[in-house]
Amino acid sequence: MSDDLLERFRLWYSRRVLGRNTVRYTVKYVREFGWLLNSDKMTFLNTLADDSRRPYILDALSNYCKFLDNLFNTNVFSEKLKFLKKGLKRSKGKGTLERFTGLAPRLNDLELFYNALCEYDYDAAVDLFRTALFSGCRPPGEARLIVRRIHENKYFIVNNTAVIQVWKYTRVKNLYISLIPVELLNILKRRKGLGKKYEVQKAWNYAREKTGLRSLRPYDLRDFYATWMRAHGIPREDVELLQGRLPLKKVLEEHYLDLKTPDSPYLKSLSMKYRAAMETLIPKFLR
Repeated sequence: MSDDLLERFRLWYSRRVLGRNTVRYTVKYVREFGWLLNSDKMTFLNTLADDSRRPYILDALSNYCKFLDNLFNTNVFSEKLKFLKKGLKRSKGKGTLERFTGLAPRLNDLELFYNALCEYDYDAAVDLFRTALFSGCRPPGEARLIVRRIHENKYFIVNNTAVIQVWKYTRVKNLYISLIPVELLNILKRRKGLGKKYEVQKAWNYAREKTGLRSLRPYDLRDFYATWMRAHGIPREDVELLQGRLPLKKVLEEHYLDLKTPDSPYLKSLSMKYRAAMETLIPKFLR
């Protein structure tokens, strides 16, 4: 792997993420472990003493493969990485590879975790869990943004569902609207916010130890949301709109006017489907 190619990757990747440290460590891991892409020894990662580095190494290699596919106009590198990762074990505890298996957490596990959070008795941690679960947003940043929009009255009600107008653009993340049940809206309106990050982390760590779900992350609730919505018949494009994965151009061309008014036929249909999908979860997590 040449230094020139690595520099081109660094420039390509830095245009897609905001954090300098993220770019620095990604390039470092690609430099250190890029040779695995030219071998059949991806299981070498199972021998690392520091389990917590494995997800970040795989994330770095995945982004490097996307760069190579883009550079050579192919999908060979990403397909090869999928093949090489098949031999990796799923470790327990910190540094799990679960995020790379495509498996969302189970409903029973989330119920146990939620009950443990309630035992800790820190409302902000419970509210973060609820907001991420019912909106499918990227926690904690977008969850806090949703709560802020609620306090700014940037929402309207359609079919017992709150349509929150987020309209946040960055280079890689586009979240336009978010749907949550009115039951959750009423709870969040009574709160001042989602608390202090370190207190939320303490509550989350308590629930991890209490339930044994040490690998469960707030982001896993986003994965659960997507899986749950698709399993209940919500079209893929609607899920991608609600989770901020649709490109800005497509949203403006196809959905812009429909997302601005409660009289929109599209929002009425979407809110009905959303409400039907969430009927099972509301009594479990909004009691």
